[in-house]
Amino acid sequence: MQLDASMGAVNAIQEMLLHTVRGPLTVFPAVPQIWQQSVSFERMRTEGAFLVSAEMVEGHIVSVEIVSEKGATLRLANNTQTWS
Repeated sequence: MQLDASMGAVNAIQEMLLHTVRGPLTVFPAVPQIWQQSVSFERMRTEGAFLVSAEMVEGHIVSVEIVSEKGATLRLANNTQTWS
């Protein structure tokens, strides 16, 4: 088994939970509808030395916790998408 194939799957899941490319961080930008009833993650590393934890319940983001390991500034996008 090739390592790059399995890491591609991990990267795809991370992109559904957190997304940033030299701009604001978006939490839960593309979670599948089946996950929206209850999905969470803890201490996921993102660009800029941040650790992010978040929870979504019934399609609503109920908590986001961000820890900066370097004391840097983070821009967080307001994810106002309505889930049906």
